[in-house]
Amino acid sequence: MDCPVCNHKNMPPFATSCPSCGADMVSFPILDGIEQTYVDTVKDKIALEGDLTEVIKLKKEEARTASRKRSNLVLLLLLLPLLFFLCGRRTPIQNVENSIAPAVRDSLELLVGEKQALENENGLLRKKLDQLQNEKTPHIIQEGDKLINLAEQYYDDGNLWKLILKDNPTITNPKKLEPGDTIYIRKL
Repeated sequence: MDCPVCNHKNMPPFATSCPSCGADMVSFPILDGIEQTYVDTVKDKIALEGDLTEVIKLKKEEARTASRKRSNLVLLLLLLPLLFFLCGRRTPIQNVENSIAPAVRDSLELLVGEKQALENENGLLRKKLDQLQNEKTPHIIQEGDKLINLAEQYYDDGNLWKLILKDNPTITNPKKLEPGDTIYIRKL
């Protein structure tokens, strides 16, 4: 299809606007269909009558129709924005923008709500983790207990004995624990 306004060539038949001049191409297929129906009717008439003068008339009529179509289209394209303005209606592009904007706004509000819910849940999980980490198990020191052995027993890692020492400021000598003393071991 060619643009009747600027004669841009080889446009796809489903194009809604001309890529060169921006003309609205929606009504052209309808006009082309009407024109083609008329042309087919005249051609059938000519074929039946076989009159050469009809062929010449057809060519002239096709040229006039194409010219009228272009003129009407240009006039329509010039008057369409004015009609939209006078009728107080928005252009189709504005209608699309207005229909998309609420959907985007609604999606954004949902995302903000979900983010807030996740932040709240994250806060609750942090509080629970802090509570669990601050929860300590009492342990009564037995003969032969060492901090490294207690770290292996409770944490499966003897290198964490300093954590036990940090949580129990009453331990004055980490190498010598007094049997019967109570120390507290944090849960990990």
